[in-house]
Amino acid sequence: MKKIFLLAVCFVCLVGNLMAQDGLVFNKFQKKGDKDRSKAVMIGLKGGLNMANMVFTDKALNDLDENKNFRPIGGVFVEIPVMGGLSLAPELMLVGRGTDKSFVAREEQEQNITDVITNYNIESFYIDFRIPVIYRFVISDWFNPYIFAAPDAGFLLGGNISLNKMQNGTVLEEESVSVEIGKANMKTFTMGVVAGVGLRFNMDFQRFSLVWKIEAAYNCGFIDTYSSMEKDDSAISGNVNAYNVTGHRYNRGIEAMISIGLPLKFSKNNGCSDFGNKFDRRY
Repeated sequence: MKKIFLLAVCFVCLVGNLMAQDGLVFNKFQKKGDKDRSKAVMIGLKGGLNMANMVFTDKALNDLDENKNFRPIGGVFVEIPVMGGLSLAPELMLVGRGTDKSFVAREEQEQNITDVITNYNIESFYIDFRIPVIYRFVISDWFNPYIFAAPDAGFLLGGNISLNKMQNGTVLEEESVSVEIGKANMKTFTMGVVAGVGLRFNMDFQRFSLVWKIEAAYNCGFIDTYSSMEKDDSAISGNVNAYNVTGHRYNRGIEAMISIGLPLKFSKNNGCSDFGNKFDRRY
C-alpha cells in the first residue's frame, strides 16, 4: 500500500511539474503534427472501489443475506497501442476482496431472539496481475468510449475473517472472534476474468497530454478460495466437526475506477517557430 502511495505522489509531482512548465495551455480539440499522442505508449495510475462478494455453492451459505461490502482497489498500468483502437494495458493492482453476510444463528432462532444478528465478514487483500485487451471507439479527438476484458491472476497478501454477534447494532465483544487470513483458511492463489466498459477523455496541452478514464467492470473468479487445510480439517486441531467445509467459494466483485495516464510523447520547444510567430505578430 505504501509503495502505491509513493508512486501516486511521484506521478502527481511529475504531472504538476509538466503543467507548470507548459503554462496550462489547453487544446483538447486540435491534434496535429507532434500534438497527436494517441498512438503513444501511456503510463498511469488507477484507483477506486470494489463492491466485493463471494459466491458459495453450498445453498445454505449462498442464501444468507449479503451486505454491501466496498473494498479498495488501485494500482499502476502501462497501455500499449497495437493497431487502430486496439491496445494492451498490463497492470499491477492491489485488490480488496471478501464478503459480508448476516444471519440469525440457530440458537437464537430456537429461542425466538431476532435482535441478535451474527455477521460473517471476510476482508482479504490480493496483488493482481492483469492484461486488459482494450478496444476504443474514436468518437472525437477528446472523447473515446471503450470496452475491455482481461485475464486476472491474484496472489493472497492477507486480511481478516471475523464472526461478530450484534444486538441492536452493538457488537457483543465476548461472543465475537477474528482471525488473520493465511494459508490455513484461504487459498493463496486465485484466477478469474475481468470485463467492462469505460469512458476515455483526452486532454492535449502544448507539450504533453493527459488521459482520464472512468470505468466499471465485473470481476469473476473461478478458483475455489477454500484452502486444502480447511477441507481436510487440518486447520483446526482436534478435527472439530462443526468446522466441516462443504462446496466451493468463489470471489466476485463489481469494480468502479478512475484512471489518469500520461502518454510518453512530448513536444519540444522550437525557437525558430516561436520567432516566426512573433515576427508575424509585429507585421
